[in-house]
Amino acid sequence: MKLKKQILVILSALFPLIMPAQVVKKSYTLDEVIQLALERSPDAMMAKHRLRGSYWRYKSHKASTLPYISLDATLPSYDRSVKYNIRDDGTYAFQDVNNITTGGDLSIRQYIGPTGTSIFLRSSLNRYAYLQDTSWVSSYFSNPIQLQVVQPIFKFNKFKWDRKIEPLHYNEAIQSYLQQREGVIIKAINVFFDLLAAQTTESIRQLFAFQAKRIGEYYQRALDYLPPSDRYAQYSLLIRLDLAMTLLAELAEEGYRLLEQQTRLTPLRKLWLAWCLKRREQQRYRHLAKA
Repeated sequence: MKLKKQILVILSALFPLIMPAQVVKKSYTLDEVIQLALERSPDAMMAKHRLRGSYWRYKSHKASTLPYISLDATLPSYDRSVKYNIRDDGTYAFQDVNNITTGGDLSIRQYIGPTGTSIFLRSSLNRYAYLQDTSWVSSYFSNPIQLQVVQPIFKFNKFKWDRKIEPLHYNEAIQSYLQQREGVIIKAINVFFDLLAAQTTESIRQLFAFQAKRIGEYYQRALDYLPPSDRYAQYSLLIRLDLAMTLLAELAEEGYRLLEQQTRLTPLRKLWLAWCLKRREQQRYRHLAKA
């Protein structure tokens, strides 16, 4: 029994070495890479949070222009204490206090942006009850309607300018988000093609070599169909063809690494090749003219 347990322990320890971990490889298309960048990249998430903050700031501004209703209520407040009063002769008179206070206050506020006016409409009702001997005596105080209008004269009108500035801030935030979003997309595309360039396979190089060979064959076929007497008249076209074939030769020497680097002919070399070809064709034309 002990031997079986020891075998199980040894097998459990050697199992990760016997069975190697499986590596899951997944390929992504360009659209999938862009979508992942927009959903998970830190830059895209920061842009979304900035836009969300600007959105709620704009919503808060819009809410401040709406009527504001508030209800303040005082639940039954019971006061049981002893208070003192000062008599005219300077002595103190102590009095038991035993009362209940209940009240409610309903108010409506509205700001008028163009003028900066504030309008308040308020209504309140309060009940006071105190214990007298063995019974409660109640009294009420009511303010049915109270209208208050506040109009600043020489004061900065914040509401007027907020109506003009806050929509501009929100539109600016939207444009900034779109710009940052495009930046994330461009960065994802660059990373995608950088990775693709780093993964240039031999089959891609063979494809480039095959295409370069076809171009060379078409070039030679075009020269064969061109009469020798017309070559000098078409020397500008021959210069362009010669530059293209020189560039193809440079690409062949570098192994057709088109996805990894950019190969160009320098302006000085282009000038030298063009001068040599024109001189060569001019000499050919003179030789044919003498013949």
